[in-house]
Amino acid sequence: MRRPLSRARIIRAALEVIDREGLEALTMRRVAARLGVEAMSLYHHVPSKDAILEGVFDLAVAEAELPKGEVSAADWIRGSAEAFRRLVRDHPRAFPLFTSRPVPLVDVAAAQPMEDGLAAFARLGMTPESAFAAVQAVSLAMLAVGLLESRVALEPHPDVVTKLAELPVDRFPLLSAVLELDIDPELIWSSLVDALVRGLGEPESA
Repeated sequence: MRRPLSRARIIRAALEVIDREGLEALTMRRVAARLGVEAMSLYHHVPSKDAILEGVFDLAVAEAELPKGEVSAADWIRGSAEAFRRLVRDHPRAFPLFTSRPVPLVDVAAAQPMEDGLAAFARLGMTPESAFAAVQAVSLAMLAVGLLESRVALEPHPDVVTKLAELPVDRFPLLSAVLELDIDPELIWSSLVDALVRGLGEPESA
């Protein structure tokens, strides 16, 4: 017996299409084919492809488990970093979606982590303007590093390292030394997060 079609099933199928083939491959026909139905039947549950993308955004945000509740600013920063890393790890092909459209704050699930982040920074004594700037700075930093990591995971470019290795060692001794190291991507993330915590997540008197 065929399972009844629903918005939730459509959104899940769309995310699966993106995970397998990328954002550019998402069409109503591809989603319908994955569900074994005609494309026109999707419109009874979702009005457009853009509505599906908004649903995928919401689903991925929910799965990432952004920090919520009365947390410290430092914990909010670290929790946000962990959530973005989950997004990169679980949905690298969907991650560019988070850089291509604004967060739909009319949705409670998306708005709550930002509200709780603003509250965390406000408890440090920040003004609403400064708290908003801090939340945005953390989000932008995580988006930038996450986008870079997702692209590297999907399309590694070893030729870049090869070209860098051709630089004269006497002029670039430190860079040459770094190229010989096996840098753990976790170190890059942790360095960024620690810097954000020191700069934004602690009281000024600390």
